[in-house]
Amino acid sequence: MKEKLLPTIIDVKFKHQLNQALQNGQSLYDTSINRQKEVLKALNKNTEQIVKLCQEIHPTVMTEIKLINNVSTNQFKADYQYDLIYSNDPVKDADDVAEEWFEALRVK
Repeated sequence: MKEKLLPTIIDVKFKHQLNQALQNGQSLYDTSINRQKEVLKALNKNTEQIVKLCQEIHPTVMTEIKLINNVSTNQFKADYQYDLIYSNDPVKDADDVAEEWFEALRVK
């Protein structure tokens, strides 16, 4: 059985607050379970395409990719690492790492 190349981490802890951040006149976001499944499916597909493209361009496997899309400024940023960052941590798992990253972005 083929092992997945890259896990996708989706943190929906704050999805219930998404519509609270809207300005007057902005449309509400669909945060239903069906919509979440659609978004997760699209993100998984995109992640697989990113991994495939990265392997074609650079044979060394990235250990971390952080994608940030700032909707209000229409800016997109990608940060990536090739060094082992968390793999050897005896305590942290992927959810812990994602949680720390989201918290760091939130306080910026």
